Amino acid sequence: MSNIISYGVSFPRYQIDGTVLDPAKGKRKGKATVTFSDEDIITMSFDAGMKCLDGMDRDCVDAVIFASSTPIFHNRFHASFVAGLLGLKDGIFTLDLTSCPRSGTDAMILADNLIAAGKYRNVMVLASDTHFPETGDELKPFGHAAAAVLLSDSGGFAEILFNDSFGNAIAEEFTYKGNDIRLDARFGREAGFKSNLKTALNSVLITKIVEAEDINCVILNSPYAKLAIGILKKMGLAPEKQLCKDSFSAETGFTGATHAILHLIECLENNSGNILLMDYWNGTNILSVKLLGESPVDSSLKNNCSGFLQVRTYQDYLKLKKACLGVFSAIDTKDIYSSEMMLEREKGNLLHLIGFQCKACGTVYFIKTKRCKKCNSEEFVPKQLTRTGTVFSITAEYYFPTTFPPVGMAVIDLDGGGRMTLQVADEMYYNNDSKLQIGDRVELVLRKMMENDPKPVYFWKSRKM
Repeated sequence: MSNIISYGVSFPRYQIDGTVLDPAKGKRKGKATVTFSDEDIITMSFDAGMKCLDGMDRDCVDAVIFASSTPIFHNRFHASFVAGLLGLKDGIFTLDLTSCPRSGTDAMILADNLIAAGKYRNVMVLASDTHFPETGDELKPFGHAAAAVLLSDSGGFAEILFNDSFGNAIAEEFTYKGNDIRLDARFGREAGFKSNLKTALNSVLITKIVEAEDINCVILNSPYAKLAIGILKKMGLAPEKQLCKDSFSAETGFTGATHAILHLIECLENNSGNILLMDYWNGTNILSVKLLGESPVDSSLKNNCSGFLQVRTYQDYLKLKKACLGVFSAIDTKDIYSSEMMLEREKGNLLHLIGFQCKACGTVYFIKTKRCKKCNSEEFVPKQLTRTGTVFSITAEYYFPTTFPPVGMAVIDLDGGGRMTLQVADEMYYNNDSKLQIGDRVELVLRKMMENDPKPVYFWKSRKM
């Protein structure tokens, strides 16, 4: 039994409308969030994790579990990599769960069990997905997002009362040797989804782990959710009152391993009381969550599901897809110079934004200098730099290889001191209306330094607030 003490969500800035994905037939409904060419599951989970840890002591986190159905690394843990980017303690427990869209709640269940067993006190769950359907098959729901949830053995605004998982040998849809396999719908959904869901609900409701009438909100995260109405009624539930439909899918699409967690966060923000979460994909995960107090984040999910920039054409979407999947046609792959030894030595400065403040006059620098340019003092103390600032100067770089030239370059005066020269993020359509101007307010976001770099080099970029 554990408590939810904090969370964070992250969506890409760009979104594509269904009419752009399917302009001829118009059958594609809704919208989907899509990563820019310098984003991936690492940058989004980092952003969600930073929001989750805002104002907290990072040394309290003693385990990180990372969930995704679209891993970008092989033979390397995403969990430990992101933990390092977040500045968590070295050597903490890290684990990846990267099997299917149910892996997000797999991670939640594992974290809850580890805390209940007394193994760890504070476990962060990170989930992120960037699934792209096959070209020409975009009628399938998809969307890109990340979520972070911090579970603890004490405190919190919501409590996980119990969890369980019910595996199933039948998988209605899966991939085998690169081929998409789909079972006969009538057999697969009867023998798979319906049968497994009945088993899971029997374990929870018939054994009186939770009373049906005490449940305020039922979340059923499954592509076959409509087939469960009759089953829910037979179990004593009232789906017309208790079954909660998420309000964000129309804007984001189906976000894979992140989706069930986002739906849980939405219900917590809506003060839904007692929540029963069922996440089905080749088996059913069940969590019972009780809201204890008001969410510490005010409408975080709702605020993040607005203000998207639009991908205007299907061709631009394909460019994003190729860049995100590492398939380059317009630009060559470049091996940008980067020294792993230097990055490791200077990561406190480069990644965690620990600058240098003159001990004599208080002038703040991002880059280490021999002596203060203002007073000539040679004594400096560490200074945590902020992630917001104001544009001092701006230019456009046409030589730098990129999918959407040119690359904006900005000199940023950080709030509280320090100056950085950074690339500008999220500039697909570079014009006078969209580009940064001198005096604009910006925030720093972690992105891939070069979208076509064969090595994962991440650094800060600036984005208009």
